[in-house]
Amino acid sequence: MEKLKTFAPYIIIMAAAYYIVPFIPSVFTSVKESFGLNLLVSLIIPLSCLILAFVYGVKNGMSFVYIFIMLVLYIPQIVYYKSTSIAVVGFIYIIFVFIGMYTGANLGRTIKSRGKKDRKDNNN
Repeated sequence: MEKLKTFAPYIIIMAAAYYIVPFIPSVFTSVKESFGLNLLVSLIIPLSCLILAFVYGVKNGMSFVYIFIMLVLYIPQIVYYKSTSIAVVGFIYIIFVFIGMYTGANLGRTIKSRGKKDRKDNNN
């Protein structure tokens, strides 16, 4: 239950990215140049996957449960659209999540080890 509490903010933000962000172009139909808006929307989801996983990795380390939750969170879109290309895009998002978490976990581990080293040096 404690782990679910650590996942909750990330799940909420990614659910918003997965399910609300794709509807932005249909809301702003009056925009003349829809290419820029579509490009923005297509960049928001992978960047949010990368950034949120990075932040989670720095704070909590590597967690395959988090990656699995992000995969499960994306599955309804695959079922709804019934498209192979949507499944490929979901796989790419999971790769972004893995890269972000791996990088964040390594950086977090480095920061923690340097903090311990600095405290040890200050005590001597």
